[in-house]
Amino acid sequence: MLDAAQFMRALAMLSKAQHIDFYAMDENLNIAQMAASGFLMANKGTSVHTAMTMQYLSAAGMQKGHVGFFISRTGENRMLIDIARLLKMRGNPILLITGKKDSTLGSLADVAFPVASVKTMEELGPRVFLMGAKYVMDVLFAVLMTRVELGLLGSYNRFKQSPFETFYVG
Repeated sequence: MLDAAQFMRALAMLSKAQHIDFYAMDENLNIAQMAASGFLMANKGTSVHTAMTMQYLSAAGMQKGHVGFFISRTGENRMLIDIARLLKMRGNPILLITGKKDSTLGSLADVAFPVASVKTMEELGPRVFLMGAKYVMDVLFAVLMTRVELGLLGSYNRFKQSPFETFYVG
């Protein structure tokens, strides 16, 4: 179950953000890529890097207006912890989806969404985590989309009225 107060805090951070940088490894990169494509439709710049060195470089150059969104089943990945500490030092907000809210990454996050997970592959751990993480991303995306101004509709109506004037430069 999503904590309503945490959800609203995360939504406020995402609404203010110009860009969302995703940090994840292994199977969690798939979740990050799905989420990034959704948030692009909500007029947010996004980035997902599969190479760990690129994730470090992205964090080192992160500017104001960016939010770091971490996805980690255990919350104890050393490299992700290093990146989160760097973002914390820089003052960037950190969101986290994890199977363990009381983890090291959980302590560094401004908002942590705990989702169900299990320890072993035999228990379908990654699948269970994927479903929970996808649910959190979908809810955040859906609410964020309700706040998006669809400026394209105005452009389309102007084009319908006078297509030549809309595109004529002269």
